[in-house]
Amino acid sequence: MKKLKKESRIRVFWMFKFNRLQLTIFLIFFPYAPNPLQSAMPSSESGAGLETIQVSDEKTGEQGNWVKKKNWLLKSYEISSNIYKFATQIAESKKIYQGKYNSIDEELDKFYKDLGMEQGKIKELFDSIGRYLEKKKTKDTASLTSPSEKTGDVDQDYAKKIDLLEGQIRQMESDLEQLRLDMDSIADVDKSLTQRLQKVDEQITISMTHAEAAKTKVEDLWDIIDDKKARAIYYEVLNIEENLKAILSYLQDVLAGDFDKVVSLAKEKIALVASNIKKLEEKGLIIRDRSHRIEQIKLEEMQKIEMESKQAKKEEEIKPVVKKEPQLGIVQKIYAFIVGGIAKVYNFFKSLFSGKTAAQKTVESKQSSSMQPSSMESSSTKTSLQSADVKQKQPDSVPVDSMAKTSITPTETQNGTPMGMPAPDELTMPMP
Repeated sequence: MKKLKKESRIRVFWMFKFNRLQLTIFLIFFPYAPNPLQSAMPSSESGAGLETIQVSDEKTGEQGNWVKKKNWLLKSYEISSNIYKFATQIAESKKIYQGKYNSIDEELDKFYKDLGMEQGKIKELFDSIGRYLEKKKTKDTASLTSPSEKTGDVDQDYAKKIDLLEGQIRQMESDLEQLRLDMDSIADVDKSLTQRLQKVDEQITISMTHAEAAKTKVEDLWDIIDDKKARAIYYEVLNIEENLKAILSYLQDVLAGDFDKVVSLAKEKIALVASNIKKLEEKGLIIRDRSHRIEQIKLEEMQKIEMESKQAKKEEEIKPVVKKEPQLGIVQKIYAFIVGGIAKVYNFFKSLFSGKTAAQKTVESKQSSSMQPSSMESSSTKTSLQSADVKQKQPDSVPVDSMAKTSITPTETQNGTPMGMPAPDELTMPMP
């Protein structure tokens, strides 16, 4: 019995090989047979021949209807070619999405570049503007005239000005908060576009995996003997085709429409934010290229201050220099007061004695002139001649040293005072 079973198995095996050869010849000359069939055939130059192929009975089955099996094989090849087409279309859809994404990404880059900031630094921008509003509120409040604290009067205009100022600041803060929300929504839209692009990549990966699985299943049909197993594989391949159809429809219709809506929303948000920024800048807020413009304003202010300081220095140099008299200290003032008093007393008594001596000299001169007129005339003549000779001999200018060396008798007077003593108004006080 064992020998008969073995012989029957050998007979079935060779019959299977013969039928497989017939099926191969039929498929080659069949007009609708796909080209991948030739690549699926084992090469005659390979080291392993047909006899060396070992296939388990569980996979191939022990028996079946060869005609039905052939039909399932042909249908599976036809579906496999459709799967290849769908997978190619799905892979090419990435180019469409990538083109749309690149277009909106360029607009976003231009938007942030016009603002003078990088993506992801929105918080720093609004923190800077918030600090500016706080400083503006404090400065404007301090510039207003407050009511009198002593009288306790309530200035209605002051209260109105404060309310108006606070209302303006609140409105600017509200507009700024709305701008921040709009810019956050732009960032969210950008993220959602990136997520949708990642979804496209995921669907492409899934479709490629399904296509590879379908190819493997169709290649396995060559080794199947049981037509029921061939039928099950056919429906598995058919299911893969339906999945790829669904993926292609999703990418071309559902996801594409959603992607376009998000792109249009991003464009609307960009236009809205640009309009709001223009309105806020008309109110005095610096938003576009804030950091660079603030630095430029600070630089201009520093240059202005430097120019003003230089101008002030030039004006000071042009003004005439007025020498200030040295101020005396307390000790010097007391000393000057005492010396001044002594000088006044001295000058008073000196003037009394000098007046008496002058009167006596005039009387004596009159008596002597009446007694000796001729001698006086001769002496005066001699004196005039001697003075004339001296004038001729002396140079035009007399040195100061020679003037200091000339002796002056105490009896000679100048401005009513002896030449040896200074006048009261010329008396200088020595400094201690």
